[in-house]
Amino acid sequence: MLGVFRHYIDKEAVKLSGGNQRKLCAGIALVGHPSIVFLDEPTTGVDPEARRRIWDMIHKIAHDRHKTSAVILTTHSMEEADALCETMVIQANGQFRCLGTSQQIKSDYGRNYRLWIHFREASDDEKEQSLQQLLAYDDITMATIRDGYVTLSDTDLESRLSKLGIEGCRLVDSVLTAGTLDGTLNRTFNRGALASAVVRALQHMKALRWLMINVSSECQTLEEVGEFALPRDLDLGFIFSKLSPAHVQAELEMHDFQLSQTTLEQIFNRIAHDEAHPIQREL
Repeated sequence: MLGVFRHYIDKEAVKLSGGNQRKLCAGIALVGHPSIVFLDEPTTGVDPEARRRIWDMIHKIAHDRHKTSAVILTTHSMEEADALCETMVIQANGQFRCLGTSQQIKSDYGRNYRLWIHFREASDDEKEQSLQQLLAYDDITMATIRDGYVTLSDTDLESRLSKLGIEGCRLVDSVLTAGTLDGTLNRTFNRGALASAVVRALQHMKALRWLMINVSSECQTLEEVGEFALPRDLDLGFIFSKLSPAHVQAELEMHDFQLSQTTLEQIFNRIAHDEAHPIQREL
């Protein structure tokens, strides 16, 4: 059933891989059709195909036996919780912080709408122009350009990005991670990769400024380039009316956009962060 027993029937359980041990433990827990099944991180270290089989098995146990078996699942994977659980509890520091269905938790504890903007791919000329702007400041002389590669220190690059109006740790990091650190703590970039990262950061900053002026001054950058947080008190129709016109999408170099509630993962991470930093939460 779990893809373990036939392949490893002659192997001691202690010698199985961590993922296969978890499959075996899940199988043992189901022996005898118990009325209550406790599963603790059942898919940690398991490959995606096996994880899907385990999820299907858990769903069948909980829903297809005339609901005679209750499954209590503990997990750090919000994707897993969302896929399997009818009722969820988020716990931090040993304390229950929220209880409800996935939708109830998103509605009650999600602070923002999440806006994803998929920017159009810039042309080669636009990328080259952005790169030339980045490297144009003669008062900063630590850049080395040769054989299609650019080498800069992090401090140098951050200063250059700031002069282009690219600020904020997430946006700066999105450019830094396009390069590779060497032994001298300089960072080497493929010229094309650096140009693409700079263009995306510029597109993000342009969209952020537009959103703060035209949609809400409380708009913020989230984790990724093109990802923004909008206040939940905004009317959805108002947001769509602002972003849907063709001239707006052309101005923001937008291919398309998506608007959604705060994810369970973001709610979970925020609750865990608030427990770890109680003073910041009070402020």
